[in-house]
Amino acid sequence: MPSTACAGAVCAGAYEDLHRVLKSGCRIEDMAQSHAERVRRAIAVSLGIAWRILLMTLLGRETPGLPAEVLLSDVELRTLRAYAKKA
Repeated sequence: MPSTACAGAVCAGAYEDLHRVLKSGCRIEDMAQSHAERVRRAIAVSLGIAWRILLMTLLGRETPGLPAEVLLSDVELRTLRAYAKKA
C-alpha cells in the first residue's frame, strides 16, 4: 500500500493534469461571462469535459489499442466524426 506522501503526490499530479486540461483544452480562463451563475454553470460543464479528456488521455497511455466505443457513446462518436470532417 502506498504511503500517504506517495498518495498525496499522485493526487497532486492528477490535480495538475486536470488544471492543465481546464486551461488549455477547455480554455476556462477565456470564459468572461459577467453573471456569476453563468460562470458557475460553465465551470461545472467544463469540469465534466476536462475529466473525460483526462480519463481518455490516461487510458490511452495505458491501453493504446482501446476502442473509442468503450468511452464514447454512438452519438458522441458521430458528433466527433462530423466535426472532424468539417475541420
